[in-house]
Amino acid sequence: MGDGRAVTALKLNGIEFKAIICVGGALRVIEISGEPYVFEDRHMFGPCPVDKYGKERPLGPRHPFWRAVTAWYDQGKERNGGLCQWSEPPDPWEDFVHVAGRHWVHKNSKLLDRFPPSGRKHGGEIE
Repeated sequence: MGDGRAVTALKLNGIEFKAIICVGGALRVIEISGEPYVFEDRHMFGPCPVDKYGKERPLGPRHPFWRAVTAWYDQGKERNGGLCQWSEPPDPWEDFVHVAGRHWVHKNSKLLDRFPPSGRKHGGEIE
């Protein structure tokens, strides 16, 4: 079937069993900070990073690969010459100012005038 699927049939005591076996998917390359990462783009299970031998490459949940491949999926899975094209999504907290505790206010809001300037953290930066 070309995309890693195979139909197999097994007869046991006159009963025929059929199964579709999914093994891998199309190989894709995504570049993160100048380093290429190869992964299988599995249509049922999502991306799976692989090493140079084609075996699964375990990457931790905070590895930059996951942020990049998620952005690639969100941006329409565009490719240019075999390389996955993606761009860093904008920071959602860029336009907000931390005023106190768990409270954030948009930088153009009049609510910002109610809080003293000391202790404010602009744009999500930690002081």
